[in-house]
Amino acid sequence: VSNVHFPSIYSLIFYIWIFDMEHDELSCLKRMNIFLKGANRMFWYDLENMTDIFAPVYKFLLSEVLLDQKRSDRLAPSVLHDVTHLVFRFFFYYAPPNNLSLGHFFKQVGQIQGNFSAR
Repeated sequence: VSNVHFPSIYSLIFYIWIFDMEHDELSCLKRMNIFLKGANRMFWYDLENMTDIFAPVYKFLLSEVLLDQKRSDRLAPSVLHDVTHLVFRFFFYYAPPNNLSLGHFFKQVGQIQGNFSAR
């Protein structure tokens, strides 16, 4: 992608659509790679500027993708792994202050691992 802002714009606009539509595996991987690159940039932007502009995208990925068995089942294992990695990289930044404990973190990890093992 030649435009450095394209992945972030793509991620911001299509973050719900990309997880709800049926895609063939090759086009899904291409879309997911662009999405993950853009989401990573958006989350780093929030962290570096101490904002929470992109928190809705993060919360969607955590609660509506990783913790939702139906959505996570439709993802290729490599995509699910990459989404999980992205979410947990920024967990302590986006977690509400009352959930900033290792106990809450491991509880979330356990729920997501349950989704992985149920596949």
